[in-house]
Amino acid sequence: MSSEVAARRDAKKLVRSPSGLRMVPEHRAFGSPFGLEEPQWVPDKECPRCMQCDAKFDFLTRKHHCRRCGKCFCDKCCGQKVPLRRMCFVDPVRQCGQGQGWAELGVAQTTRSCLTPGAEVLFQLPKSDPMQVP
Repeated sequence: MSSEVAARRDAKKLVRSPSGLRMVPEHRAFGSPFGLEEPQWVPDKECPRCMQCDAKFDFLTRKHHCRRCGKCFCDKCCGQKVPLRRMCFVDPVRQCGQGQGWAELGVAQTTRSCLTPGAEVLFQLPKSDPMQVP
């Protein structure tokens, strides 16, 4: 009986989403509590320009959606492809570069690359850092 439950827990299915191929658990109840859902994409009609550099989208400057936050960006601002394992993507997918500039605070690139609205990031500054609050 327990081997049957274990087999169901490990069962996965391949799902094609607008963002790409995802390997998800067959039953939501067996999903990881640390997994992330795909964000709602900003509709194409609502973003005529890149949401980071303000470049106008046209025939040469194409629009791309970040798979982590769902916002619209040009290739320059969303050209990085990274594996988003917590979202169950099979292949690396586009992720924007929002939050860059935190390097001086010691926050890893994978942590600071793209935050969803309302996300909180907690990190500890090195003791020798002049920006540290006493």
